[in-house]
Amino acid sequence: MTARRGAQLDDVLALLRRDLQRRGAAAATIRTLASTARTFLSRATRPLVKLEREDVVRYLALRASELSRSSLRSELTRLRALFRALLAAGVVARDPTEGLVVSRPARRAQVVLGQASVARLLAASGVAAQDADARVRALALRDRAALELLYGLGLRQSELREARLVDLDLGGGSLRVRSAKRGRARTLPVPAACVPWLERWLREGRPVLARGEDEARLVVSDLGRPLSTCDGVWRIVRGVARRAGVVVSPHMLRRSVATHLVRAGVNVKAVQALLGHASLTTTALYVAVDQADLRAAVERLPGTSG
Repeated sequence: MTARRGAQLDDVLALLRRDLQRRGAAAATIRTLASTARTFLSRATRPLVKLEREDVVRYLALRASELSRSSLRSELTRLRALFRALLAAGVVARDPTEGLVVSRPARRAQVVLGQASVARLLAASGVAAQDADARVRALALRDRAALELLYGLGLRQSELREARLVDLDLGGGSLRVRSAKRGRARTLPVPAACVPWLERWLREGRPVLARGEDEARLVVSDLGRPLSTCDGVWRIVRGVARRAGVVVSPHMLRRSVATHLVRAGVNVKAVQALLGHASLTTTALYVAVDQADLRAAVERLPGTSG
């Protein structure tokens, strides 16, 4: 932290303390709120006056790995006190915590895979990609391509099943994702790490498996047909997971990439666009998961859509 930023932080904390003292807050309460404010502001990547709601969401998502649900709710309450003081003093024009809540989830959130487990899963999917038997090699390449798309782009099972050859533009590095759950079609960038595996699948694997009735699907079943709507994608993921010694589901991969991106500092709105969510509320359900004890923190942003 630069000396100038440190001085600004000290000024903000002094302002907060004065506001709390005027309101009759106890000394212990003032210390706790000042500590939370210091932690939040020291982690902020933008100037105080430019902080938006998404900055608070990302901070709470990161804190979910450090705090219990009840503590996370208290954290948000303390941030409200900070911005109430800043508003009253005219330091900021709006409160980014307004309308934001950390609610009690009705059920435990699903586990999010650690990045090491994802790497192990991907490695296991392509382990037979050099096999001398063309069919064995084709199935391995299919599995790897499917997992690259499920994790790399956060696709839903239905979106992977419906993807066609014409939707993939390897030269431009993009995939047109067909609408699912009454959503709109969207075009997503294909991660560079996925491209070699997709190229090999199209060149070496798919021609071995595909049949005329496959409707030009990008990923096909063992028999060369469109993946079953019942468990076609599940079969691929389950088979690879068994070899990798990892417990995973297709939806868990979608949650995992969302969480990994947010924890890496990616803008929450960008993650929302990747997943094809109409509301940040839905996106928040994916990112506020602590893989150590399955704690979930839900940040609601009512009426926000993209």
